[in-house]
Amino acid sequence: MPNLQKIQATEIMRHHAQVFIRRKRVLPFLIALFVAVWGGAYLLPLWLNQKGQDNCVFKGIAGKQYEAYLNKAKNSPPLILETRKGGLDKGYSTLIGDRVAGAIRGQDTFIEKVAAIHALMRSLGGYYRSTVERVYHKGYVFFDGQVKPETTAIEYNYYIDISPKRMYLPIRRWMTVKIVYNLKKNEYHEANTFYVVAFYPHLLSPFYMTAPKSPVGEACPIVPLHSANMKSLENGDA
Repeated sequence: MPNLQKIQATEIMRHHAQVFIRRKRVLPFLIALFVAVWGGAYLLPLWLNQKGQDNCVFKGIAGKQYEAYLNKAKNSPPLILETRKGGLDKGYSTLIGDRVAGAIRGQDTFIEKVAAIHALMRSLGGYYRSTVERVYHKGYVFFDGQVKPETTAIEYNYYIDISPKRMYLPIRRWMTVKIVYNLKKNEYHEANTFYVVAFYPHLLSPFYMTAPKSPVGEACPIVPLHSANMKSLENGDA
């Protein structure tokens, strides 16, 4: 009987050891799987949505000129709000609006300003989503490059990833930024000016603004075909 008890005790110890070893093997696997899934959820949208966005070609703008826009934008400080007074939406709208005003200052043509804005948004970690136009009595439609008589504004939609501020949480990570060129004067904005509206993705808010993705899937903002005749009077530029 004593030998039987020893055998049973040995078997129990062996079983516990095997369970411990299996757990020791499974835990690193689960951790690696979690990291892989988390990393994939974070990196995959960046890879899928941003292909070609740093290789945009704007008619009449040399590659060196666009590189100059990028270098200028990269030297700007990060998007950090000094105060949250008035809310995050208003704060980021003003902050990014000031950056846009600085980017287009001194640029003579509309296409130069769009190129400078795109370079700025890329340097801020943003990626282009679509170009839409606001058409009188029709609302928003995807822009095809033709400015119609009833077009009141052209809107460039971007996302900026704010997940690094939230431990890379891959949900509600995109701050929608709408850079609008107003063609006709309204009660809020003058004609022929750019303005910015940002929507911060609050985690607990039921409201989450998104920007439509272009059905064509272009990687670069669409400039009106006759943009040479479009002048932005922003900051007094003619």
